[in-house]
Amino acid sequence: VQIQSGEVYFFDDRTENIPPFQEKGLNSRGVSCASRDWQLYGGSGMVGYCGARPEEIVKDKGNVGCHDNGHAHMDGQQDHQEPACLCVFDIDRTLTGKQGDTEHCPGNVVKDMYDDAYGGGKATLSALAAAGISSTFCNDCYLGITSAGTGNGVGSPWNNYLLDDVMRGAVHDQFIQRNPASYKTWSQGTDVHSPYVLGQGNKIKQNAVELIREWYGSQGVQIQSGE
Repeated sequence: VQIQSGEVYFFDDRTENIPPFQEKGLNSRGVSCASRDWQLYGGSGMVGYCGARPEEIVKDKGNVGCHDNGHAHMDGQQDHQEPACLCVFDIDRTLTGKQGDTEHCPGNVVKDMYDDAYGGGKATLSALAAAGISSTFCNDCYLGITSAGTGNGVGSPWNNYLLDDVMRGAVHDQFIQRNPASYKTWSQGTDVHSPYVLGQGNKIKQNAVELIREWYGSQGVQIQSGE
């Protein structure tokens, strides 16, 4: 199995993290576009509010920010003849939304766990995470995480939940079942020994995502950088 660079897709709410992926030949797309947090960073709208929605997880080529229009869209259908692909997600305000706010964020789901991002509160799944990554084209792709934060820390109930319940899809589940004890672990920064990376700073996430692709290669899954 080979995953080409053109079949790597990264999703993040922060506007600053989308353009740098171009330098690696990786696809990237802004999410939480319709809901921005106007309280953080001087009201700049840099950060999402409700998190990703399932309809934002599309197989677009290129580097598409929330402000971009007229970009090409490729059909999300895949079959066994399609090249292997990799979907990588940010955590805070991508897989999650503003803690506890389901009034302004329909489809989000509050969990009985703590999430200390952006001031902290009850962990809240974005509409995407609540519906399931398997509801998107990424069901047919390998999965990964690259986050500037650390969730609630390695081994915490929240971090374990992300790996056990959120990072799920048909192709990825089959891959993880081969060696769950080894594969379901967290990596830090550019010391990548699993598909899940914490502590990789904003604007340089593309470096960790490329290392995730290379890690899959070391496990017998070849993903070209555009996939």
